Amino acid sequence: TDVQKFPSYLLKEQSYSTSAGHFVAQLEKLSSTYEGIRVVKGDGSCFYRSLLYRLAELLKSNEAERVRLLEYVKGSLKTLTNLGYDEFTMEGFQE
Repeated sequence: TDVQKFPSYLLKEQSYSTSAGHFVAQLEKLSSTYEGIRVVKGDGSCFYRSLLYRLAELLKSNEAERVRLLEYVKGSLKTLTNLGYDEFTMEGFQE
């Protein structure tokens, strides 16, 4: 399912954005760099969710990078156990 992207300028129209001048200035800068924003649920995991959305978009259009990342993840169990993580708890991630 595609997640709807909104034009950056729409944030400036939100009532909360007008209360902080520095926030509006940052929105102006972002609007000049990016074509849109994706609104994600602000539940404490929003940074990771946003990061994964963008990563998925990039990997969707780049087969070589997708293969490279998959191989990296497959090899990460040994690295994590060498760093002291319990192999039993990390195996679920590998699946």
